[in-house]
Amino acid sequence: MKADVVAALTRRRWWVVPALAAAATLLALSELESFPAAAVLVNQWDVLLGVFDAPFIAVVVLPVSYFSLTVDMLSPTFTERGGYFALGRHATRWQWWVRKMLALGILTIIFVGVLWATAIVVSGMTVPWGFTWSRFAAATGIHYPGGLSPGPLRQPPWLIMADMTLLLSVGLYAWGLVVLVVGWVTRHAIWGWVMGAVLAMVSYGLWMVHGGTPGWAWAPMNQLLLSTHRGFRVSDPPGTPTVWGSLITEMGVGMVAVVVGFAVFRRRVL
Repeated sequence: MKADVVAALTRRRWWVVPALAAAATLLALSELESFPAAAVLVNQWDVLLGVFDAPFIAVVVLPVSYFSLTVDMLSPTFTERGGYFALGRHATRWQWWVRKMLALGILTIIFVGVLWATAIVVSGMTVPWGFTWSRFAAATGIHYPGGLSPGPLRQPPWLIMADMTLLLSVGLYAWGLVVLVVGWVTRHAIWGWVMGAVLAMVSYGLWMVHGGTPGWAWAPMNQLLLSTHRGFRVSDPPGTPTVWGSLITEMGVGMVAVVVGFAVFRRRVL
């Protein structure tokens, strides 16, 4: 497992993660600057919402970038850097697969952690800090990218950020497993990435076109977005997913990928 994590992190593509987070943070800042009052009323929470609760970033940019970093963990090109044929060190194929799953979990935590750390540093260098929601958040509500309806603003900011982190982390990990399995089954990692990218773009398109219909909030990548969930929208029609509902669904997707992956690996020559 350690070899897989080290092999992945030593690839230059991982250097893009801080740059990606910084670019997303600066984009959120530029969006906020279009509001005249933002210059004096915002704090770092507004910027973080603009990064992790903006539909295009949370549903498309972050998942597609994550898949790009992890999709080839099972491919032969990973052999030289991570012990792809390391089955001999383990008693069973199940242990080999568990090692890969644990490595992906660690990489997911690192990916999300670097995103958050970079966004916090960049936002802290550009806007004032505060322990509570800004007056801008209360005044504008949902009328800026990442903005929240009045209900969630009654909760402490750290709790909202925890919800966003859980949705993003669990969702990326679950669909990352699916992408790995698809890449392995097709014998080409790129097809796993293509499937993940298509799911992300279709989910985003459905939400943009049919966002008022709660059923589309259940689209795969839309569950990574906090503002698609019950209690975080202006209205909550029947069928709107809850945060816990999405987390359970994502964990279910991950479990299916685990079982299918093992069923495939036990029949494939490593």
